[in-house]
Amino acid sequence: MERKILISVVVLLLILGGVVFGVSGNGKVETTGLKTMDLIRTVKISGKVVPEERVDLSFEVGGTVTSVDKRVGQIVSKGDVLARLDSGGVSAEIAKAQAELNSAEAGLSKLEGTQVYENSISNAKRSVTQSILNAYSATVDAVNSKSDQVFYNPNSRVSPPDIIGTITGYDELVESVENQRFAIGGSLDRWKDLINGLTISSGYSDTQLSLSKKYLDEAVSFVSDLSRVVSLFEVSQSMTQSQIDTYKATVTSARDSLSVASKDLIDKENNLLTLLSDVPVQVARVEAARATVLNLNYTLAKSTLKSPIDGVVAKQDAKVGEAATVGDNVVSVISRKYIVEAYVPEVSIVGIKIGDTARVLLEAYDDRSGFEAGVEEIDPAETIRDGVSTYKVKLAFTGEHDILRSGMTANIEIQTFKKSGVEALPDRTILREETESFVYILNAENEKEKRVVTLGARDSRGNVEVLSGLKPEDRVFINPKEE
Repeated sequence: MERKILISVVVLLLILGGVVFGVSGNGKVETTGLKTMDLIRTVKISGKVVPEERVDLSFEVGGTVTSVDKRVGQIVSKGDVLARLDSGGVSAEIAKAQAELNSAEAGLSKLEGTQVYENSISNAKRSVTQSILNAYSATVDAVNSKSDQVFYNPNSRVSPPDIIGTITGYDELVESVENQRFAIGGSLDRWKDLINGLTISSGYSDTQLSLSKKYLDEAVSFVSDLSRVVSLFEVSQSMTQSQIDTYKATVTSARDSLSVASKDLIDKENNLLTLLSDVPVQVARVEAARATVLNLNYTLAKSTLKSPIDGVVAKQDAKVGEAATVGDNVVSVISRKYIVEAYVPEVSIVGIKIGDTARVLLEAYDDRSGFEAGVEEIDPAETIRDGVSTYKVKLAFTGEHDILRSGMTANIEIQTFKKSGVEALPDRTILREETESFVYILNAENEKEKRVVTLGARDSRGNVEVLSGLKPEDRVFINPKEE
């Protein structure tokens, strides 16, 4: 009888020992202690490798394709010819116009005292050309350097940027200004291409002048409306009155500079028109013939499609003998530098910022070490994908990589937080009751003891920083809820 009682007591003690100490399957007490580590939080998403730049090109004039100079996959430099249209008709017109110009100049040379008119007109044309160049520079400065200070991500080519200020009401005005800024980005690109190579000595075409005036008028209207918007900015937690005053002064400066550029261009053109109306008939004939030659040469240049960037031909639909339609995309060129585009759900975008580092794994390759990258751009406006608000994020690779290809699937891990050298525990060792956090330690008497702890940062791997409450030598129970 006494032996049975003794055996029962031993069994009970073993059971109690398991409850008090917590044992694993092999009978050992499972504990851990503070460990010095780096706490890292990450956001995991998927994306695609895309070229940093892509341009889709089309002919600005119609005609028959006579040559295809670059094929798909060929490397091209900026200015390389990609395809050509039959320019025989335009060339014939140029030859005819040049003959008329020569004839007019021959007739003019027989007149006396016409050199004064020639010099005056030539100087007036140079002034108009310089005014076009000045207007473009003033517009770039007014928009990109000054007006863009009051926008989030003003250079977006995906969606209109957002005004940074707080405004009550006037939603239509604000939306109009944001849409104007989006549209003027394309106008500035076209204007730049339009006057590319324009010099004082080369002169300008009627097309270059008329479109320059159009783009300048767009900028004047945009900055004028923006000035109204900025005048409505309200003081808030994110914007002081001093900041508002600075924005007002900056936009006013932009508006004034465009007003000066517009007036100068109008004055220079009017001066030229006045001179042309006062010159003898023979001088006017020469000027008209010169203008015709210049405009035809401008049209001739449009029959040749050139690459605007360094890169690789990604698409070549032009075929010799086929007709090309104005505006139809026939050639695409992509840059040789690639980035990663990803769409981040709104629940994860808050922790991501420009400059965050990332690790990119490409499914096409077995190398699990991946590629280093950094967050380069975050769209301020959402993109709805499958009914969910997401934000497009662009990541730039660190270094050059020849094995990248457009369209590759990328698995991305963006590091959004890092705290080095902290004392931490696995989060599963922590118990919480209301506002109190605590652990159970194995004390010197091999008993389970509750210890209140103060916690700090957490990471994505299940670790939590312990600010106080534990000593380095303390042994903490793992999975205390099971004890």
